[in-house]
Amino acid sequence: MTDSDIHNCLVLEDSLTGMKAATSSGAFLIAVPHLVTIEESSKVRVITSLEQLNVGKLQRLFEDFSIAI
Repeated sequence: MTDSDIHNCLVLEDSLTGMKAATSSGAFLIAVPHLVTIEESSKVRVITSLEQLNVGKLQRLFEDFSIAI
């Protein structure tokens, strides 16, 4: 465990249980849903594949989570 503030954390998750835990914790979430539908919100972005991400996109999301992926 780290002393990181959960509100500064980004979670990548593919299970509904994990997604609910991430949003409940206050973390930012990038959801990669498999069999469920997840709605985007101010702290949730939805992608279909991790191939949509790279280090540059993650850095931009850290700076401004409102950007589109």
